[in-house]
Amino acid sequence: MIKILIICIGGSLGASLRYLVSLKINESHNTSFPFGTLVVNITGCFLIGFLWHMSDHMNISENLRLFIFVGLLGAFTTFSTFGFESHNLFSNSNNNLGILYIAASNLFGIAFVFFGLILSRNIFRV
Repeated sequence: MIKILIICIGGSLGASLRYLVSLKINESHNTSFPFGTLVVNITGCFLIGFLWHMSDHMNISENLRLFIFVGLLGAFTTFSTFGFESHNLFSNSNNNLGILYIAASNLFGIAFVFFGLILSRNIFRV
């Protein structure tokens, strides 16, 4: 149960940080391009790579890893996890799986956003 609490605390902080960073960046750019989300995703990818390598070379507890990687960065951006998992596939010479994972994640992700919108419109007629 303590692990869940640790993840919840990290997740709460990560989600709050995502909102604040994205808000501040979008406020500073007067455009419809989602700069805030882009910066959050790129920052999250950098942090997961940097901190994962660092944690492999330091004595970091499992609870701290859960707090950082599952909670904080997981809520800050799941794109960081996607980037890290893609990297792992290519690093382990699973190039075909890496390409498949990237393609499937993007294509299905976008397709299911449209599917969800269409389904909701048809159900609620709004």
